[in-house]
Amino acid sequence: MMDSLKDIPIKHSYFGKGTHILHEFLLPLMDAAVRYDRVTSFFTIDSLLAVSQGIQSLFERGGHMRLIIGVHSFPPELADAALRKEYMSNQIAEVRSAIEEGIETIGDALERKRLATLAWMIEDNLLEVKAAAVSGGDGIFHPKTLIFADDYGNRIAAVGSPNETPSGLGGNFEQLMVAKSWEAEDGVKEQEEFFELLWENKSEDAIVADVTDELAETLRKKLAKECRRPRNNKIKPSLDNPGALSLASRMPAYFFVSGDIPALYQHQERAVLDALSRWPVRVLFADEVGLGKTFEAAATVTFLVKYCGVKRVLILTPKSVLSQWQSELHEHFGIDAWMYDSGKRSYVLKHGDGSSDTVKPVGKANPIGAQAPQLLLMSAQYARGSGKQGSIFEREGSVLPDLLVLDEAHSARISVDISGKRKATRMYKALEAVAGKIPHLILATATPMQRDSEEYHALLKLLGLPTQWQKSRKFKTSLRVIGDNEMPSLNDAAVAGRLLLATLASMKPSFASMNDGEIDAISALESIDKSDSYAIGEMVQKEWPSFQTAFIKLHPAQLLTVRNTRRSLQEVGYVFPKRRLHEVPVNGNEGMQIFYLKVNKYISDEYFSIERELYPDRKLNVGFVRISYQQRVSSSLHSCKKSLENRLHKVLALRENLKHGKSDSVTDALGLFDIANDFDAIDEDELLNEGKDLYEVALSNSDVNLDKLFHAVEVEATAISPLINEADELLGSCGDMKIGKSIDLALESLSRGDQVLLFSRYTDTVDALLESFCKRGANAKYAYGIYIGNKSVIVDAGVEQACTKDDIKTALKSGRVKIMFCSDAASEGLNLQAARVLINVDVPWTPARLEQRIGRIARLGQVAPSVDVYNVWYPDSVEARMYRRIQKRLDESNLAVGEFPEVVADGIKDLVLEDREQEDDSGAELQNIRNATQSQALSRLWSVKERQLTTSRVIRNELMQLCDENFACLEDNGDVKVYDLSGEKVKLTALEGKEESISLKSKPWQMLDFDLGKYGTVNDAQGNPAAFISKDDLSSWLKTECLSDIVHARQIDSIYLSGELPNTLADTGALNLEYTLDEDTICPNRPNFWPPVVKEEK
Repeated sequence: MMDSLKDIPIKHSYFGKGTHILHEFLLPLMDAAVRYDRVTSFFTIDSLLAVSQGIQSLFERGGHMRLIIGVHSFPPELADAALRKEYMSNQIAEVRSAIEEGIETIGDALERKRLATLAWMIEDNLLEVKAAAVSGGDGIFHPKTLIFADDYGNRIAAVGSPNETPSGLGGNFEQLMVAKSWEAEDGVKEQEEFFELLWENKSEDAIVADVTDELAETLRKKLAKECRRPRNNKIKPSLDNPGALSLASRMPAYFFVSGDIPALYQHQERAVLDALSRWPVRVLFADEVGLGKTFEAAATVTFLVKYCGVKRVLILTPKSVLSQWQSELHEHFGIDAWMYDSGKRSYVLKHGDGSSDTVKPVGKANPIGAQAPQLLLMSAQYARGSGKQGSIFEREGSVLPDLLVLDEAHSARISVDISGKRKATRMYKALEAVAGKIPHLILATATPMQRDSEEYHALLKLLGLPTQWQKSRKFKTSLRVIGDNEMPSLNDAAVAGRLLLATLASMKPSFASMNDGEIDAISALESIDKSDSYAIGEMVQKEWPSFQTAFIKLHPAQLLTVRNTRRSLQEVGYVFPKRRLHEVPVNGNEGMQIFYLKVNKYISDEYFSIERELYPDRKLNVGFVRISYQQRVSSSLHSCKKSLENRLHKVLALRENLKHGKSDSVTDALGLFDIANDFDAIDEDELLNEGKDLYEVALSNSDVNLDKLFHAVEVEATAISPLINEADELLGSCGDMKIGKSIDLALESLSRGDQVLLFSRYTDTVDALLESFCKRGANAKYAYGIYIGNKSVIVDAGVEQACTKDDIKTALKSGRVKIMFCSDAASEGLNLQAARVLINVDVPWTPARLEQRIGRIARLGQVAPSVDVYNVWYPDSVEARMYRRIQKRLDESNLAVGEFPEVVADGIKDLVLEDREQEDDSGAELQNIRNATQSQALSRLWSVKERQLTTSRVIRNELMQLCDENFACLEDNGDVKVYDLSGEKVKLTALEGKEESISLKSKPWQMLDFDLGKYGTVNDAQGNPAAFISKDDLSSWLKTECLSDIVHARQIDSIYLSGELPNTLADTGALNLEYTLDEDTICPNRPNFWPPVVKEEK
């Protein structure tokens, strides 16, 4: 905080956008001032939010602000606060206490409790306010003066054009002339005398009055305003006579508050706008795990269907999350999507009200044929095909969709094996065959690169790369150029220059994110002879580093990929809990180590010998199955024993049949020993991600040699039995050490008052955890929950009760449930941030799945400043290999895609990574550039930039105020309020990301709307209502954040200038991707949402 006005380097004049004047002049002076006098013609309460930081400084210095506002724009909230402060003593006291104790800032209070905060400011003399008008009633009161004084008698005065409005302190071009008392005492004194003349109402040409009931009544009568309620323009919602809110809900610019989608966080809004700012829409959503890619993709789908003429939509997801997608589309987007059940050969529609599913049999018909539902969900495993069966797109009668969505899109990739041979997964081949025939394509994955950049490049090729970018070698060169701080060689510089020229020619990208230096570098490049590689390389080297940052921003990977990271979001004010990662090794028992060595030897030598004899011509993916089985046995000793016992049971059953010479022994064995039967949905997903099948040859038993089969059975039975006996001995002597350690950690955390999640991949391990928990008597002390996919219950005082996901979240949030026992079924789609401690009893396959677990608590909405994540592991086991694999994948993906959050503790890294090195500075610089680009994109959404409030948030705030004015508020819990709607209690909030978030289709507006009065609407080229206008000026379109002013019939000076696009609306012409489609593919015409078409106004 500055101490004196003299300490601030103030210029004698300022000009430019209002936001520059705000930051360079107004806020620094308010930081040092004890008095701020202001005369303004136009004023809005949002401008107080813009300078709330300065008002906070005034408050902390014991200063005050005097404000004279033109009566034509006097905010009703100010009049209301001044007149009714004596009736708001309780609310004022709450605000005063919160601010004095530092619980809230003035800005926070203004945003959450605007009326009470204004009343407190006035009552405590932080703010004095008067209204001014021209004598005789002709003309508008139009002066703009600013005067500051500090504790040392220094004063500064300024006159100029800025009003106290979001435009005046934002995007308008403004000018100020400044005088300083220590340089021009007379100039400052003249402005002080002018202000006092007005304040004391001694000017002959102006009337300046205190806020009184009489003044408020004058405002009501002459300016059609009310201090507390909107004018009497309430109407009953009707399709024939839509009101302001109904019309707004149909406008593309109000999409994010329309009620058609949930209230997205600002990074999700930015992702959707980026995705829609191209035509056709072909995009890769690659947010870090837990930041909401599913909602981004679903919101994009909703917009395309509602406004862009998209009819047929096919969504492919891993089998394990198919039902989750269907549920979230219904619950959050109001979309009833049919799901194809390949087992039943039927379309299934699940109902959220608990009623029976609707089933439509498909039979032998093509499930994506002409009869298919317009919006269809299908498992990616089924769609890609397997064995000799081709993909769903190759089948006779297939009708390709207008829009294809692929979740966990890393399953479609090209990877390079040890020999250097490129191999495409089955999913990639399926998409490659149709990518150019489907106009719109949405891919979603947090890890577009699993092993090397070849995989990421392949995904980008599906979306559509310019011809120059098609070669993998050039793509890798581009990564080398953007990842190295050193100037590239002449050859690499020439390659990069040519690649950028190809991007400009084919994709025609917008330069909105470019600075002047970068634009100059691009212009210099375009001016060179395109055939002269030497000249291109020389120019790139000369313009380095401006070329490098331009190359990063216009790299096709950047243009086609929308990625948010936690670090970039933290830089714009997001608060994520700090992750404290703990490694908890389980060692010290030599017998346990020897046992696991024997188990791993059995898996390597004897396991699968029966399957090899049963399927001599059926190639088995042995490596994948072994790793899967090793994971299962290393999860816990209990899980290991159960797995061995299950295997032995099948082996002995087959031996018994063979001994008695049953004729159907082989047939029974074929079903009993089909490895696929032992795989769960997660295994199937991993096979999909690996691009592999369990078998390559069709099932057959014609060549089974019974003697060899019997020998294999004897070998396995002999190997397994002693292992089970040894497991029993270990459980009796030392117990299941992993289970014991995990429960120890859980009970320690519970004793500190923390709520805990215990995660394991396998239900056998979860069962063992529960058994240990109950044996220690903890079940009598703590209520607990179980969520393992096929079982969802809450156990309290010994009573077990079935429950839903919402029940679990509510029980954790209320504190009723203290600990949850979860399998990986809970790692997606279940937000459990009421808990603060997570214990991983085993390790998943991939960073993404491990992050899914951690993301249940380390996410937005976690109120604790930090979360503890414990990874319990056996250092001398397959888990060490799994952690090594996870960390290697993280390191490789960070360069090409963007940073991934830490999921492994340093102690584990040190043990599993022999060649661990310090982080490369060039990689950090690359991340900084990417994060800065993300932050810049987010800032374009802000309506009140200083508070980082998006336009959507401003509108939701306005809708909450309308509820305050028209409905009785039964409870005010700060962020969430409860209103009485004709006897029904309805919870609403202006916050994003909440089930109670208010929208233009919330329940209050099903009962109430407002006629437009002196305002009307104008349509876009598609015929949608596009913007509100004043009937007196049909060519001026009112800004979206003026919705409350329209409802209240206030004078509005906030309009869109020529060429200005609403920041809530995508520019579909920002990126051209029509070149990506096949010549015979019909690309729908690009929709134009802005500017509106005046001739079609209503």
